[in-house]
Amino acid sequence: MPVLPRIAHEAMSLLYQHRLVSGPQLLRMLRPDSPPQYLNRNLLRLHRLGLADRVRAGWGKPNFWFLTETGARAVEGTKDVIDRPYRMTAFKASGPLQRHTEAVVETGLAFVEAARARGDRCGPFDWLPEVSHPLRDVGERLVADALLHYISIDSRSGRRSHVQFFIEVDRATMPIPRLAAKLAAYARYHDYVPGSAAPAHRTSAARSLTPGWRQIYPRFPRVLLVLTGDVPERLAQRLDDLAFYVRGLPYLHRAREGFAIGATTLDRLRAHGPVRPIWCPLLHPTAALTDFLLAPLPGGGGGTVSGAATPGAAGGE
Repeated sequence: MPVLPRIAHEAMSLLYQHRLVSGPQLLRMLRPDSPPQYLNRNLLRLHRLGLADRVRAGWGKPNFWFLTETGARAVEGTKDVIDRPYRMTAFKASGPLQRHTEAVVETGLAFVEAARARGDRCGPFDWLPEVSHPLRDVGERLVADALLHYISIDSRSGRRSHVQFFIEVDRATMPIPRLAAKLAAYARYHDYVPGSAAPAHRTSAARSLTPGWRQIYPRFPRVLLVLTGDVPERLAQRLDDLAFYVRGLPYLHRAREGFAIGATTLDRLRAHGPVRPIWCPLLHPTAALTDFLLAPLPGGGGGTVSGAATPGAAGGE
C-alpha cells in the first residue's frame, strides 16, 4: 500500500470498524474543527487507489463511504483492529441499511461529542456495531446494534467510571411487539447460562450457575434504545406505546441486579447529550427521566416519558 497521511489511515480504520459512514460524520469523528477539504481530498485519494468507495445518498446529500475488499484487507494487515469479516458493497450501501447505519453512527457521535465537551473519554473507536451474543447453546443469537464504552471523569476528584452500553436504534419501522421482544432478548441474554441444556453429569455446578455474560463483561451493560426516523410527535407517542406494552411483559420485570433499559429519541440525544436526564427507564416507565446510568436522580430528576428533560449530570458507577 502506498504511503498515506495519518488522516487517511484513520479514516480507513473507522470505515473498517463502522462499515458505512457519511463524509460529514467522518469529519466529526476525526477533525471536527478542521475544514472538510483536507479529509475530502484524502477520501478521493483512497477512492482512486481502489481502497474505498462511495455511494451518493441523493441530490444535495452527503456521500457515504465504505472500504473495498482491497481496503479491508489492507486494514486487516495492520493487526491493530478488531476483525470484522462483514464486507460492505455499493448495493448494500444504497439500500435500507444506509439509513439505519447512519442513525447508529449519529448515536455514537452524540456520546463522542458529549465526552469532548465534558472532558470524558469516548472516541470514534469506542463503539463497535453489530455485536453478537448467544441466547441458546445452539443457534439463536442476540445482535446488538452497537456496544459502546464510555469513561466518565469527575472534574474535581479525577475519579473515573467506566460504563458500557448496548445500543439499539429503532427507526420506527418495527411493530411495537417485535421491538419489545428485542428488548426482552437482552433479559434472556442476562439470564442465559452456557451449557444449561446439557445433561447434569456433563455440567459443573459452578458453571451451571454462571451466566455467560459474566465471562465478557464486569457488569451487565445498560441497554439504551434510541428512536428516530419519524416526526417528533409520533416518536413521543411511539415511546409511550412501547412503555405501555413493556409494562405487560412480566419476564422483563423480573428482578435482575444491574439490568436496566432506557429509551430516548435521537433528536433529544443530539440536543442534550447522553449524560443529561433524557432517558425513560422502561422497566419503571412512570418514573422521572434519568441520565444514561438509568438510576434515579437526586431530587427526582426531570420530566416524564414524553416530557422535556431538565438539566442534570451523570454520576459515577
